Amino acid sequence: MSLILKTTIISVMMIALCCLPILFHHVRRVSRFFFLAGTGALVGIVCFDLMPDVIELGGNSSLLLVFSVWIIYSAIHFFHYRHHKDHSHEEGTLHHHVPEKGIAVFLISMIIHCISSGILLAISTKFNEGFSRAVFLALIAHKCYESLIVSSIVLERVQVRSRAIFAIILYSLALPLGVGLASIFSEQIGLKLAVVATSVALGSLLGCMVFDFLIPSIGHIKKSRIELAWVFLGLVLTELMMRSHS
Repeated sequence: MSLILKTTIISVMMIALCCLPILFHHVRRVSRFFFLAGTGALVGIVCFDLMPDVIELGGNSSLLLVFSVWIIYSAIHFFHYRHHKDHSHEEGTLHHHVPEKGIAVFLISMIIHCISSGILLAISTKFNEGFSRAVFLALIAHKCYESLIVSSIVLERVQVRSRAIFAIILYSLALPLGVGLASIFSEQIGLKLAVVATSVALGSLLGCMVFDFLIPSIGHIKKSRIELAWVFLGLVLTELMMRSHS
């Protein structure tokens, strides 16, 4: 599958899912099953596919860089949490509220995260097909629910609807922008730099997996243990799909 096709699939998916909260206000109330399955899929891809491939490509130095970025991500997330202890969960949703004053910071951080995801998608084509496919599936797994959540939060916190929609459009275009930047400067990106950039992006993805997927999922599973089955379903189905194409 070509990079253009992968970028198109993810971008169209993100735009479509960002539109759902705009068109259907109650869409978040039925999204938890998809979120739990996506959590399992993301855990499987990151732990069993992406992490081993990055270690193979860059050795222990890559692993150190991944966890260094994850520690920085964790520190930023913890700092944000300490300053917004009034965050709470809505009934039937799994995301944290973002205070109105912090919406700009939230949106900027998500746009930067999407740009780095696009760069990771483009750089992954420099490596083997298995690693590139794992990156593509990992982005599919977590961008689905992320798009729903970002769109929902922006609509809740930005009072002017036209501004909210404009912010959502900026977010939706961030990933193809990252792909475009990586493609433009592809000749300047050597193998070593690609490994470093991939490690940094994977560290960010690991932080996203832990704080935005695993922790909310664990809290939700405590209320209803049957929800754990959806996490395992997402993990098993994704790994079966990965192995069938390896």
